[in-house]
Amino acid sequence: MSCSSAGWATRSSPTLGTATELEHAGQGHIVHRHAERGGRMPNSVYYVLRERLEELTPKLIPFVRSIDRAMRLLRTGKAGDLGSLFSSEWPGADPKVLAEVTAELVENGTWATVRVDRDACDRWTGILHDAGLTTAPVAYESLVDTRAMDAVA
Repeated sequence: MSCSSAGWATRSSPTLGTATELEHAGQGHIVHRHAERGGRMPNSVYYVLRERLEELTPKLIPFVRSIDRAMRLLRTGKAGDLGSLFSSEWPGADPKVLAEVTAELVENGTWATVRVDRDACDRWTGILHDAGLTTAPVAYESLVDTRAMDAVA
């Protein structure tokens, strides 16, 4: 369903959350924000084995719908206090960092929609290819299945 991570995953995964944490701790500085300088980034960390898509699509539709609702609540400022969610899901993380990262992802458009933007995905996979991380350009269609997104739209 997606082609890139935009949130915070683990300490071993370089994400905006990890980078912001390191910056707050005085152990680093963010010098390049892809979404700010290069445009909106792809927005999800959810992957499904292609051979299971038929079976899982009925379950993916309500899942994607709930993510869409959460994004809408965040964008409109109606999400309420996120403190309990942050402490429940990321108990070791600094809630100020999580709030800052959430605000940035909303503001830069990364969390504007559940739809994986074709141009953003192509730009991101192009960056990966130009850096030598893939042997050939990766087609949007080989990464993204739009059935659940289409059902929610």
